[in-house]
Amino acid sequence: EGRRARAPTGVAPAGGGSSRAVPHEGSGLIRLEVRGSWAGSNAAGCPNHGRYHDNPQLALGLPQASDVVVRLTTSGGARPPIHVGIFDGGRRLVSGEARLSSARLSSCAGVYKSGVGGASIGRTWLPAGQYTLIVSTFDPLSLPYCLIVYATRGTRLTAIR
Repeated sequence: EGRRARAPTGVAPAGGGSSRAVPHEGSGLIRLEVRGSWAGSNAAGCPNHGRYHDNPQLALGLPQASDVVVRLTTSGGARPPIHVGIFDGGRRLVSGEARLSSARLSSCAGVYKSGVGGASIGRTWLPAGQYTLIVSTFDPLSLPYCLIVYATRGTRLTAIR
């Protein structure tokens, strides 16, 4: 017969220290969310596959300088390696422009990452302007994604067709 362990109601730090609440990654910022999917011609994979620029691209408009946090996750249970890059421009990037080496910011230091938390760009200051975000999987595959951006009020995030 199985027994259930009782969960602790509080945990004291070792050595008599103290604990404190940690602020949420987007604390003090507004949340923008876009759900989409890699499918068909926009399931292009990483640059190794030669079609990185065909992945979904989104325009990020910052009306003023802002701290920005970006998180890309997948849904449906699959956790393949994923990546998000931020480029200058705010418009669709073509083959020669969409290179990871030209990204202003890159999730996980440019490494494709898998796992529950997805890929993220930690809280970073960006000047006012227009930016292009490219979301990608390492290998081309069809899969839904969720892109969350935290930034200051007035920021716009829209899919680029």
